[in-house]
Amino acid sequence: MALHIREELRVYVPYLVGEVFTEEDIQLTTRYSAILSAIASGKVYSSEISNYLFSRGLIEKDSPGMISQYLRNLVQMGLIRATPVEGRRRRVFQYRHLSPITDFAYYLNEKYGFFEANVDEKRIESMFAERLPRYMEWFFEDLLARVFGMQPVKIARPELEVDIALREHKRIKIVAEIKWKREVDEREVRSIEEKLSKFDARRLLIVPTKDVLKRTPENIEVWDWTDILEM
Repeated sequence: MALHIREELRVYVPYLVGEVFTEEDIQLTTRYSAILSAIASGKVYSSEISNYLFSRGLIEKDSPGMISQYLRNLVQMGLIRATPVEGRRRRVFQYRHLSPITDFAYYLNEKYGFFEANVDEKRIESMFAERLPRYMEWFFEDLLARVFGMQPVKIARPELEVDIALREHKRIKIVAEIKWKREVDEREVRSIEEKLSKFDARRLLIVPTKDVLKRTPENIEVWDWTDILEM
């Protein structure tokens, strides 16, 4: 990652986030910044985010109600996304940054004080490589949701977690796994088959090219970059 990219992340992401707040006539407080940091560091539920803020003395008590309006404002401003969680008795959301660029900058800041410190370029490259599979999931979730006109949801039960689940009329219609890597071995193919077979839905596996697969999975559509371009 070139030096100018590092500096743009460090300087312009906080600036652009500040501009969004200015346009919405909302003050960018320490609480808002902490919420963005918490989400980037993997706190996806409001209870986890409130605990993060409480542990840093930024809210008076550890209660999701203390930050609910902050989360709604961030969603409204287009900085974060609230994805419904399927299978919960009450309405629950998982939160993530809408932009991978913003997420990555805040993740680096949470890890290394990136906005104030001079973080080594090699370390930034390494961290980005680690985060890339997550960002590919986001990209394909957004793409498939638009293509099929369905709502992305998250699965509540750990044994049924998939990279992408799309819902229509309160029913899961499409599930997908993303394996954006150089090789998908037999063990991984078998694991994908077992996981997706638990869903009565259209099943997709998205890979860079089909030849990364050691074998073609059964009862699963395999898409690669040529299929994506055709769409």
